[in-house]
Amino acid sequence: MTMSVAARTGNIEMASVPALVGFVPLLVSFALGFGGIPAMADPSTERAVDQARTAIQQHHLTERPLECLVLVPASGTSPDVRTVDVREKHDSSCGGDPATSPRLFSVEVNLRTGALSSDARSPTGEMEPLRPKAVTPR
Repeated sequence: MTMSVAARTGNIEMASVPALVGFVPLLVSFALGFGGIPAMADPSTERAVDQARTAIQQHHLTERPLECLVLVPASGTSPDVRTVDVREKHDSSCGGDPATSPRLFSVEVNLRTGALSSDARSPTGEMEPLRPKAVTPR
């Protein structure tokens, strides 16, 4: 039986969009109860989720702990761009109503150029570039 409903990627859960519609608590519980479900088949989607996770950490896009986030691959604006929605994970350790998984923000990943953008800090909800962090010499 093959299921690509959810997969654990690092400390963040990743779920497919259809899986979240009305079934978040059931699917998250199922995935966690069985130690996660096999990773998604699309390598570019997995890469986009990995880059979004890194961006969340490096750019401090939320104060929520990584284990309390769910990353949901969404449709991109072009074949080279993948959008990853970042949602709250609600359970006994993260708190919140387990019947809900509110969207916090999205991260767009350009797979060709590596450019990242997010609406995490935008007051109008528009995507804004995430600039690479400057490396300070030692």
